Amino acid sequence: MFFVLVLFLQYKLSKPGKYKVYVTPGRFRLECKGAQGGSSFNDGKKGADGGFGAYTAGTMDISGERTFYVFIGGQGESRVNGDAKGGYNGGGKAGSESPPDGGDDGAGGGGGATDVRLGNQTLAARIMVAAGGSGASLSHVGAPGGDTSGRYFSSANALTVSTETNQSSGNENGAGGVGETVPMLPLGVPRPGSPGSGGGGGYRGGKGGKYVQLNPDVGVGDSGSSYISGYSGCKKHDQLTFKDTSMIAGGSKTANGEFQLTIIFNCSKNCYTCTSADVCTKCNTGYRRYNNKCYSECPDGSYAPPNNNLICSQCSKSCKTCAGSNSKCTSCNANTFLLNNKCQASCQNTVNNDKYGKNTNDWTCTKCQDKNCNDCLNNYQKCDVCNSGYKLYKSQCVLNCPSNTYDDNNVCKDCH
Repeated sequence: MFFVLVLFLQYKLSKPGKYKVYVTPGRFRLECKGAQGGSSFNDGKKGADGGFGAYTAGTMDISGERTFYVFIGGQGESRVNGDAKGGYNGGGKAGSESPPDGGDDGAGGGGGATDVRLGNQTLAARIMVAAGGSGASLSHVGAPGGDTSGRYFSSANALTVSTETNQSSGNENGAGGVGETVPMLPLGVPRPGSPGSGGGGGYRGGKGGKYVQLNPDVGVGDSGSSYISGYSGCKKHDQLTFKDTSMIAGGSKTANGEFQLTIIFNCSKNCYTCTSADVCTKCNTGYRRYNNKCYSECPDGSYAPPNNNLICSQCSKSCKTCAGSNSKCTSCNANTFLLNNKCQASCQNTVNNDKYGKNTNDWTCTKCQDKNCNDCLNNYQKCDVCNSGYKLYKSQCVLNCPSNTYDDNNVCKDCH
């Protein structure tokens, strides 16, 4: 199994096999193409091409990190003497010549389906399937991979919608049927004719072709049916439904199948689900949503509501930050000052008998630095008026004016 972590805008896988794909939250476009059936031989030369695989597409919205398993269908084999194997992921085996390895009219094996499974590798986990085409027979091309129903060629050589391979009929395991082997006549004498081709893989596998005596169209097996969760006529998967879906029987894909994933947008960091790259609607566990983004801690201008652990709510416009409620400020914007969880243009002179002034370092109202100061409203480090018994000298309070100064109404001034 190959492992793929989706990091770039587009991924394309075309080598038959199984892939484990990790997808982060966002919106994505998925496209699948089923594999072509194998070519036939007619008298030892190439007879006709196998049927092309079907095309399916849809857009999906992903919440949280999800794991997908992608199965790329392989083209059916071509063998001149029959027994051509079916392609990877459900292509049906062609019938045998009679006697085995003795002929030169081998039919083609059926093409495998390309499908996407969500969460696990069971058939029930399939969310999208592009059917494979059936193998060719003699000079007749294989049937192209079907849409909601497989395809087959009627006795009138007309490509016809199958009533035996659709959403509820056909091989439940998604594998195409085995083509009929040319029977032997009594005494081991080979019967004239060529084997039937392998049926195409799909949501339901197409039946294998019958052995051919006269009409080569009856030797062509049925193609498989395709499926998209959410497409008209298809049942919905319980975990994911596509929108903007497309399903085309017998697209233009030759050889092996193909899967392509295109990122329309990824959700922002730590977002669980979103409606655009810039609009998150739910965050991962442990994160809160604010202004359509996710944060481990509420950013400036918001707070964590005590009764809701999913969001951050906006603070009052007067607060730079707040806590507990939108009006309980914990810091203020420039030119306003925090006091008692409020932001204001100026500081109150007295609170609980303490004197306060402006602190432009952290935009708070701070106790006057000088304990003997009675008024420091303009700057907590510079006193404007001292308590009784103290003199103001160079914005500080002193008991006595220093030398070369004199007391002028409790203010020390320089002598002249």
